[in-house]
Amino acid sequence: MFSFLRQASKTQLCAYALFIAVLDGITREWFAPGRFLYAGDIVLLVLLGTIIYRWYDLDARDQAYERPRALDVAVIVVGALALPYYFVQTRGHRRGLVAAIYLGVFCLGYLGLQFAGRLAVDQALAAGGLGHGPLHVSAGN
Repeated sequence: MFSFLRQASKTQLCAYALFIAVLDGITREWFAPGRFLYAGDIVLLVLLGTIIYRWYDLDARDQAYERPRALDVAVIVVGALALPYYFVQTRGHRRGLVAAIYLGVFCLGYLGLQFAGRLAVDQALAAGGLGHGPLHVSAGN
């Protein structure tokens, strides 16, 4: 399905995830301003989940870690909880904690880029630079 991910390095996968953050912010503000969820979330969530799992797969190979099936499933279902556990299992307590902190910083960066995408569209629409989004209604209508 996403064959370009097969050849990607872990760094490229992180860059793809951050690109998805911006894309998510832009599409959310364009198609569903002010809504918590919208249909595009499903597509982006599947793509992001695939990227996260691929990163985990590459890292487990680099660490020569034989992954239990339950952990594979947990990374897909609750990655935010499973990845710190995986980090401690593969790196020990100290390095695992550092890796979990990096994951937290990465997640904050993701949220920041998502917000930046939303803000960019909101500001462009407010300034009239993009015309009107498909769901934006001007005050005169």
